[in-house]
Amino acid sequence: MLYNEGNSQGGSIMPTIEIDSRFAPKLESKLNELIYYADYLNISEIWLFGSVARGTCNAFSDIDLLILTSGNSKEVSFKIEELELREEIGFPKVDIIVRTPESISNTDYYFNTAVQKDKIMLWKRGDT
Repeated sequence: MLYNEGNSQGGSIMPTIEIDSRFAPKLESKLNELIYYADYLNISEIWLFGSVARGTCNAFSDIDLLILTSGNSKEVSFKIEELELREEIGFPKVDIIVRTPESISNTDYYFNTAVQKDKIMLWKRGDT
């Protein structure tokens, strides 16, 4: 279970969701880090997708996060690398994909289909 509590940085943290207990601590930690930097990264929404969201994960699965930003997605990806928020090693690996709302519609059909099918909103910026 993932209990979305903590600092929302002016956004809404979504209700509790059920996920594999092997992944909950890492997901919660990464979500809190991203929320902490939400203003700096111009994050508008954070979504979980893939096998962890579907509940079909196994010991070799990674955590797939989709970040929607109001900024330049390449620049935000670079900042995420700078802040070492994307992890290449460790278990489980966290895969962060950054898109703008506009670029989502121009993204590969298969990617969009996979994400749309099982995505779970974890955080959304509040109206200011």
